[in-house]
Formats: sequence, structure tokens, C-alpha cells
Amino acid sequence: MNAFTLIVPDVDLFIRMHIIKETNTSSRIEGTRTEMDEAVLDETAIRPERRDDWREVRNYVQAMNSAIEELQRLPLSRRLLRKTHETLLAGAEGSVKRLENSVTARTGSVVRPWPMRLLSRPIMTNSPTC
Repeated sequence: MNAFTLIVPDVDLFIRMHIIKETNTSSRIEGTRTEMDEAVLDETAIRPERRDDWREVRNYVQAMNSAIEELQRLPLSRRLLRKTHETLLAGAEGSVKRLENSVTARTGSVVRPWPMRLLSRPIMTNSPTC
């Protein structure tokens, strides 16, 4: 990272832009259509019909930044994940998922997430069996 700071004049700006790019790309999975140039604008500069998508991207950025800060004080836990998810959904429709999602890969095969029963177990433990 130190060598990188020699080439990039503002590392903080670079990291912020990378986070915005990631949130923009990840939000597209949910159907959000905010462009990179829109993501960095103030809400008043966004056309009214695109503001909901803009808010989703901005919430994502805020959720990521808050989670990173919280990890300084909290362990990775269900509580932290729920708090992060709450920030992500602020002012938007949605809730914590109660059912599994499945995704069809480009090959046509179905990719299923871990069963919800496994996710209900503690995320981190001192036990060597987890």
C-alpha cells in the first residue's frame, strides 16, 4: 500500500471511488440502475424518478462504511450484520430475508446458498468444531 500511495495522489479518494463502484455493481443485482457519475452527486442533482435507486446505492456505501467502523468495536456477528442491513434498507423497501434465494449460473445450474439452518448458528466461535 505504501508504494501505491506514490502513484495515487489521493488514496482516500481512490478507496471511496472503489467502494462506490462496488456498491453500484452489487446494487445492479437488485435491479438498481444508478450510474457511477450519479452515485457521487448530491440528491438534489438526481432526477426525481431515479432517486430511489440513488438512495439504495448511497445506503450501501453508508452500510459498508458503518460496518467497517463497527468492526473496530464489535465482533463479526449477527447483530453487526443486522445493523448493517438496517442501514442498507433505510428509507427503502425490504426486510431481513427469511427464505433462501437461489441463483441460476450462466451454465444453467442452480447455485443455492447455505441452508438457513446453518446460518442460524453463531458466525464465530472459539470452538474448533465450527
